[in-house]
Parts: sequence; C-alpha cells; structure tokens
Amino acid sequence: MEEPPFPQNIESNAELQEASAPFLLHPRTKGGSQTNFNNVPVALLPGRPFFELETQEVVSHISDELLTPDLDQLAPLLWLVGTQRSDHISPLHHQIVKGRQIIIAEKIELHCTWILDRVFLKPVPAFLMSWVFWQKYLISDNSPIPTNLRDSLRRGALGYLRTYFHLIRYPSDFRLAMEHHLIPEDTTFEKCSQFFARFGERLDEEVSPRYSYGELRLGRLNFWAKFAVHRFAFQKVQMHYGYNAYLTRFYGPLLFIFAFFSVVLSAMQVSMTVNPPNNSVKDPTGWDVFGGVCRWFSILAIILPSLALLTLFTTFLCMIGRETTFALRHLWKNKAKSSGDMHPSKA
Repeated sequence: MEEPPFPQNIESNAELQEASAPFLLHPRTKGGSQTNFNNVPVALLPGRPFFELETQEVVSHISDELLTPDLDQLAPLLWLVGTQRSDHISPLHHQIVKGRQIIIAEKIELHCTWILDRVFLKPVPAFLMSWVFWQKYLISDNSPIPTNLRDSLRRGALGYLRTYFHLIRYPSDFRLAMEHHLIPEDTTFEKCSQFFARFGERLDEEVSPRYSYGELRLGRLNFWAKFAVHRFAFQKVQMHYGYNAYLTRFYGPLLFIFAFFSVVLSAMQVSMTVNPPNNSVKDPTGWDVFGGVCRWFSILAIILPSLALLTLFTTFLCMIGRETTFALRHLWKNKAKSSGDMHPSKA
C-alpha cells in the first residue's frame, strides 16, 4: 500500500498539512496561520490536543487507540463468541430495533461488542480521517513508527474503520452517529459514506485478526478470557467490583440447585416411606434397586452442594488474594521509585 486508503479530497479532517521537510507536520488553522509556542510551530494529534506529533508518547497513544492484542490472541476462539463473518454487524438503526442502547467506549477492544441490551462503540478518532496523518504515520517509510508496529497499526485502523462501513448504511444511521458523537460533527452523510466505502472494500487478509469477525458477545468473551488470556473477565462492564456484587450473581443458580435436590430428595423419601425396601428378600419389581439409587443420590446431594459452597468460598479467597497482590506490587514499586529518587546514581 503506497497511498492512504481514501483520496485527500474526501478526508473529514484537514488540520494537518505537509511541509517541505521529508517528515514534518505543521498545524493548519482556518486563517492559514500556525500555532506558535516560543515561535516554534507545534503539530498536535488531530482530536487529541494533549499529544504533540513529534513525541514518542503519541506513538504509544496511537497504539492504545488501534491495537487489539488480547482479541487477536483470542482469534482462534472467536468463532465461539461471534458469527464467523466480518460483515455480521447490524447498522445503528437496527441496533435500536434489537432493543440495544448505544454506549460510548473509548477502549478499542470493547468496540462492536454487546451484552444484554447494550452495544459498545468507539467514536472515530479525528486523526484517522486525516489523509496527511495516514500518509506520514501509517504509510510512509519515513514514519517515526517502526515498520512492524506500523503494519499492525495500519491493519488495525483498516479493520476498525471497516466496521463503520457496516454501522452507517442509511441516513438514519448517520443521524444516530451524529447524535452519539461517533463521527465528526462537520461532515455530511454523502462525504461520510464515500469515506467509509473505501474501507468496506478491504479483505479480511488486510485487517487485524479480530476484525475477521463482526459483533462479539461480551458475556462469552468474559467466559473464554479465563482460559485464553488468564483473566477473571475480558472487560468489566457490569459493575461487579465489590465482593458482594460479584458473589451475588451466583446466588440464583445455587438456589436453583438446592431447590432441585430438595424436591427430588423429598419425593424419594416419601417413596421409600410408603414402600421400604426389604434387603432380605429379592424384590422382583426392582424396588430394592430404586432404594440403592436413592441412597447414592442422597450422598451425591451432600457432596455437590458442599463442592458448590467450597468453590464459592475459594473464589472469594482468590479475589482477596489477587487484589492484595496487586496492591502490594504497586506499594513495592512506589517504594523502589521513592528510594531511587532519594538516592540517585552518581555519574
């Protein structure tokens, strides 16, 4: 790819302009003048005015905005959490038809995931709609971003923007996108459609592994994350941060199990009382076999609920241990940092 995926005449952000130097960006203002601090032109990342383009921090920020390392690691299992089609993304108006509430999420790995009646979408960063930014940072060999990282960022950006080709298909989708501030306010439906159509043409081979799938079920992601990325949850979105709130969600299934065993054991007890088995005489009707089943089921009814309670208690201890370890790790890190600041190494 030698050119940005869209022509410069349809870019939705024109804050940057090329300079005569091999790699230098200057801010563009409406009056044609440049912002100066101590008479030095400073180019800021479009849409993120707290990041200067000529700093290393901006590379880290762009990576946070575009890379999905955990989802890429989960890619072999994503067929379990979503339909195996990259175009399996409902337009915004149909998200409302499905009874889902559109929730803004700046974390890129939450983009196009849903749980219960909520769908999470990341607004399009302004810098991704700048032709000059694409050319200088994601395309050019003179980019300050290392080649491997640049390729990963470009694949992530292509896949992410391709999702908006499916999200905004009708004028009603465009109005919803504007209402939720998913796209810049100074664009039009025609220009927006032309822009995202350029990404709709991209193949799965050109995007990050995560974007080979469309919408993903967050509930299933949270389940499989325990095995694939070794985390209690992929993303915490249901406010299970407190011990009580986290453990309460298990009460319903446990009460169901206890009620099931109580009903079955009561029925068995009544049956055995009406016609108790006689072990001395073989019963041709098989009633003695039923008595043996009742005895083993009674033992099972003791073991399984005990295991359930033990598992719940172990989960509680694991939560305390994990949080204590996290707190101690940061405490030691802060102490080491403070010690290093108080005793700087001599040159």
